Amino acid sequence: MAFLAFFLLVAILIVSFLFSNYFRLKNAYSGSDAFFHYQAAEQLRKNKLRLYKQMEPYALPSPPDYPPLLHYLLALLPPHQLISYGRFIGSLFDALTKILLFFMARLLTQEDSTALLAVALYSLIVITVEEQVEASPRSIGNFVFVANLFSLLLYMYTSHLAFLVIPVVCVFLSYIIHRFSFQVTVLTLLFLSIYLQNPFFILVLVAGVLLSMLVLRTYFFLLLKSMASTYTIWFSMRNVKKTAKEGYSKLSVFVFEFFLSNLMDLLVLFLVFVMNYALPPQLAPFFIVMVFLRCVQIAVYFVKYLKCIGEHFRYLGYNAAFTSLCLASLLYLYPTDAFVIGSSSVVGVTSVVAIVFWQRAYRKSKFLFPDQATIESLKKITKIPTGLLLVLDYPYSRNVGFLTKKKLFYTSSQQYFHLVREMLWPTAPLSETIKQNNITHVLVHLSVEKRYELPHVKPIYKDDQFVLYRVL
Repeated sequence: MAFLAFFLLVAILIVSFLFSNYFRLKNAYSGSDAFFHYQAAEQLRKNKLRLYKQMEPYALPSPPDYPPLLHYLLALLPPHQLISYGRFIGSLFDALTKILLFFMARLLTQEDSTALLAVALYSLIVITVEEQVEASPRSIGNFVFVANLFSLLLYMYTSHLAFLVIPVVCVFLSYIIHRFSFQVTVLTLLFLSIYLQNPFFILVLVAGVLLSMLVLRTYFFLLLKSMASTYTIWFSMRNVKKTAKEGYSKLSVFVFEFFLSNLMDLLVLFLVFVMNYALPPQLAPFFIVMVFLRCVQIAVYFVKYLKCIGEHFRYLGYNAAFTSLCLASLLYLYPTDAFVIGSSSVVGVTSVVAIVFWQRAYRKSKFLFPDQATIESLKKITKIPTGLLLVLDYPYSRNVGFLTKKKLFYTSSQQYFHLVREMLWPTAPLSETIKQNNITHVLVHLSVEKRYELPHVKPIYKDDQFVLYRVL
């Protein structure tokens, strides 16, 4: 039976990987965030794995104030295979999360079938597919978060010292993985201490922070300052309305992000709170965390003063493992209940359709998923001499910087975001920004060309992807 469970687990991992990544197997390139991580990894390798002082090729101050663990992992890859292998690092840690979920479910329910079902359900949660499709710290952060809570629970049940050390280390790891991961960890541990009236969780958090300060020393405060700058920036932008993604209505984006990102946790909440189905008592802590993170997501969406703590739907990725565990347990406990089986089937099919829909939308976006024509255009532009280059649409700077190595009017640091704020939320004509910063060339992707007025410029190169201007 153990061999069969192992074989089925491997089969689920392979099928879920292919389902999530089949459209990326031929095209290794992905979104601008990934290009930033590749650039940071190259910089670390160039600096012999020591922290650099300035990110190249950015002209504006760009210290290494982004949590660096992903960059170090990418820097260990063969230089010529950085993108080829690096694009799957999210999928690797997603697979590790599934393996951890299997053992967690197996331990809590004593059933291989429930554990396998939990892994299969997890693979169908839309947000988990979205967050693994490029070189991103999100899947790594999710894995560490699940390991943290699982270890905490084991320590409470067994009092084994090892299960106390792991959560403390996980708090430290979350700090050097991703700001959002650390933030979710802090919120969850504070919530558990208050809800369970147990200071143990706060003590683990404090110990993890102290460990971070001990290991990182002054670098701890550089990361902390960057984190504070992020909150300040997005709090100041709380009244800026989010525009719909190109080609999709605001309603369709809302439905996708608010509901379809993780439809299964809504089903679990309905079954437990409305239909009065009972979960095994040993799953109560995970169910509580699942409910808490969904409540945070709702609060962040509707309360504008909370928008500074991240995109609302990202919280649903951190409750995904606990969602699948709870739903798998309900399916195991009520195997002949038509409503449980029927509603779960509908949600599962809907999730598959949503994943396919998202994959098609992702492939259509040359910003998120640059095609070969875009790459070839940038290779040609690399050969054209330029001075200080401004890239529009501005976030595309990270793609252009990595692929062309040209000197860019850009900063990777949240601490210096005020220097480039005009690029995203302009309050003055773009010509003034160009003049004040001695920008000599402007590269515009044709998909956004109509958004900008560029007086006193002369086109020196144009193809079906970009137009390159020289400032007169």
